[in-house]
Amino acid sequence: MVKGPINQRFRAMFLLFIATLSWAASFPAYKHLLVKLDPLSLQMWRFLLAAGLIILFRSRELKKIFRRDVVIPGFLLGGVLWVGYTVQAFGIKWTSASHAAFLTALLILFGPLFYRLMTGRRFRPIYFGLWFLALVGIGLLTIRDWRWSWGWGDTLCVVGAIAFGLEMVMVDRWARVDIVRPLTFTLLFVIAIFTAMICVVSGQSLDQIRALNGVDWVALLGLALFPSWLAFEWQLDAQPYLQTPAATLIYAMEPLLATLIAYWWVNESLQWIQWIGAVCVVLALLGSQRFPIFSDAQCEIHPFEPADFFSLPEDADARRAGLLRDSHQ
Repeated sequence: MVKGPINQRFRAMFLLFIATLSWAASFPAYKHLLVKLDPLSLQMWRFLLAAGLIILFRSRELKKIFRRDVVIPGFLLGGVLWVGYTVQAFGIKWTSASHAAFLTALLILFGPLFYRLMTGRRFRPIYFGLWFLALVGIGLLTIRDWRWSWGWGDTLCVVGAIAFGLEMVMVDRWARVDIVRPLTFTLLFVIAIFTAMICVVSGQSLDQIRALNGVDWVALLGLALFPSWLAFEWQLDAQPYLQTPAATLIYAMEPLLATLIAYWWVNESLQWIQWIGAVCVVLALLGSQRFPIFSDAQCEIHPFEPADFFSLPEDADARRAGLLRDSHQ
């Protein structure tokens, strides 16, 4: 568990939990809208509307969008997320939904792996046990058919998980409280524009939105508001205080929350093995908050400068220490 002001830590946990809940709750709306919209068309309109909502309601807070510490991180974060969402959209076409859900959840592996490579920090053995427990729980929750014939769809879903894992580490490095909203707007706009380009190149129509009725528009605006604008804003605000290894086990709750929502909302039945998986995921999350994660002494978390992303760990730590000293003078 990362040390720091207890109120700040629990606030960060709460924001990441409701962000995860927003992503999990988006599946019924997605399923509803995919009847009338192609996956890429839906992806483009979802993120374009999310960026538009920020302009409509928070335009005064976008004055920093042309700053270098917003443009470059926002472009890279949006690009990585665009890769993740796009390959996931194609991967689901060529594999089963349960396999896609499990493979995408492998972000809980890739996120800490990238964090270890980019920061040099070592994990305590207990963390590997918690990580394995969460992975087993996700497998029990999501996989319906254990007979597996690997295909291109599975590979694309793994690529998506790699992209989402990399995005988490980038958030740790670049997100700062004073640029959360302009950074959110930039990454949402980048995802929308890149997706629109793919739709044009592949010949997909973007005017399918004309066929939507009132209920469809409510679902689409809900997707734009909660799992797009607000969820990513909450992630950028909260995750740097926990860092990727601890945040990963909160994100592991998404398959569990999606399963419970399907159980209550769509009346899907849950087998006993899925309840065991749910218990595994919850125990992993609780364990991450009970036991220390890092083997080295952890100081209070302070956001990285954008230049730190490609710095050696000791250089980045020295720069952060200098910034901290300056802030107290």
